[in-house]
Amino acid sequence: MTEKSTYRPGRRRALLLGLAGVGATLLAMIAAPAIAATTLPWHAAAPSVGAAPAGPDRIVPVRARRTPIAIHGHSCSSTSGILSGFAASATTLPTGSAVTLTATTSCDIGTGTYWIQIFDATTGTLVGSCGSGTSCSATVSQNTASIHDYIAVIDTYGSTYPPATVDDESLNAYVTWEAPPNDFTVSLHGPASVGTGQGPATYTAYASQNVGPTLYWIEIFDETTGALLGDCGSGTQCSVSFTPALTGDRLVAFVSGLDSALPPEETQASSAILTTVQARPTP
Repeated sequence: MTEKSTYRPGRRRALLLGLAGVGATLLAMIAAPAIAATTLPWHAAAPSVGAAPAGPDRIVPVRARRTPIAIHGHSCSSTSGILSGFAASATTLPTGSAVTLTATTSCDIGTGTYWIQIFDATTGTLVGSCGSGTSCSATVSQNTASIHDYIAVIDTYGSTYPPATVDDESLNAYVTWEAPPNDFTVSLHGPASVGTGQGPATYTAYASQNVGPTLYWIEIFDETTGALLGDCGSGTQCSVSFTPALTGDRLVAFVSGLDSALPPEETQASSAILTTVQARPTP
């Protein structure tokens, strides 16, 4: 390994009745038109944060009660195990280019009182929300060289990350925008499953350039635990031996400065997530 410098761097009005005195003939009745209770679909608009309390001139929407639909043992109103995937259409691209982030769910979120939301965890901003369906997409771009950490959540709606109530959450997707003259890319390869007792397996990151003459390293992380599995300061490849957990692990590679935190400092390129699991033998 080549030695190099490091750095870490969301009233109804009552009818008014005018009556004459007791026992007198009804002379007049004044009635303001009734305003029916307004029923809005739960996802017609985002709940208002800090909205004024109901007053004599304020119409309060009555949200429809929904009946959850259970799919694959889950219910969209039971909150857990809803998110089934989250991915970016690209992980490394030139500044100014757009990437699509897509979250998928195991049931139609419109059958419950929850939202699919996509956040930029790096800046804490909301980039996309969907109130129904089984998928939600958002398109994002950056004009300066940077790495951004995106995440999908199931919640009752929030405008910043982290929202107050999170009922399900994906792991992260890292997207790197790079400016010329850098044109690094990195990919990560290895087995999707390893038989029990047959590990460890080899996982290899491939960079588009030799990092040796640069200040950058090839690093491989276990996103599930946040652990740095290995780094290489020279060449175009970096391999680690790793045994995934029975519950599975998600691995990701970077060309970056030498750093043990996710995402690493000075990231020049990031790979797609590689999911791997330790498979029990079939009885």
